[in-house]
Amino acid sequence: MSRLTHLIRREKILGTLGQRQREVFDLLQRHGELTAWEMASLLGRPVYVVRPRITELSKVGLIRDVGARFHAETQRREAVWGIIPTDENGQMSLFGGPVGGQAA
Repeated sequence: MSRLTHLIRREKILGTLGQRQREVFDLLQRHGELTAWEMASLLGRPVYVVRPRITELSKVGLIRDVGARFHAETQRREAVWGIIPTDENGQMSLFGGPVGGQAA
């Protein structure tokens, strides 16, 4: 797909987001990589409201699990979420590196 096609697809997906999905996506854009608990705290919402939005955004390919961090309150490792970056061609890179395994 061309860069324009990828950008149009991403914009169409962003245009269909519900209010709470958009809040989570915008939060990740502003703050970078966060856990569900961190997002819930920053949004002032319970984590059980945030987690389904994370799943939805992940399923449509806007965010991904980028690692884990220990959460003191739960005494567990929690997934850290981040926005899937686009490369210079507008393609989403699932691994944070060049798309297609090509070196820059």
